[in-house]
Amino acid sequence: MCWPSEYLPGMTHILLLESHKAAWTFIIIGIYRDVRMVITDKIFVTDPLQENIVAGGGQFITYPQVSKEQAVVQIATHLRNQTDKITKLQLLSQLCDSTGKVVAKVITPITLEGQSALSIE
Repeated sequence: MCWPSEYLPGMTHILLLESHKAAWTFIIIGIYRDVRMVITDKIFVTDPLQENIVAGGGQFITYPQVSKEQAVVQIATHLRNQTDKITKLQLLSQLCDSTGKVVAKVITPITLEGQSALSIE
């Protein structure tokens, strides 16, 4: 959908969300805060609020053992494949220190079925 400039005179901040699968269009005119739109690939790390999984969705990080000498960090990453194809990929998990230096990393090979979701630990 394209809105002609004469329909919205003087408006420079317009957000238009339109669903081609549903019968609705949502328009906000004159947004007074910064807006960010995130466009993902068809295979992505999920959003925890959209998945509605208790202690899951997105990335769920726990620290089951912590001492002055060391800590154990567990990362669960929830992935979704919205394609119809079985996809082989690698999940890279990195732990960085306060300066941004990578202090640990794990590469996990994954096979993700089409139209599925999977939590990787």
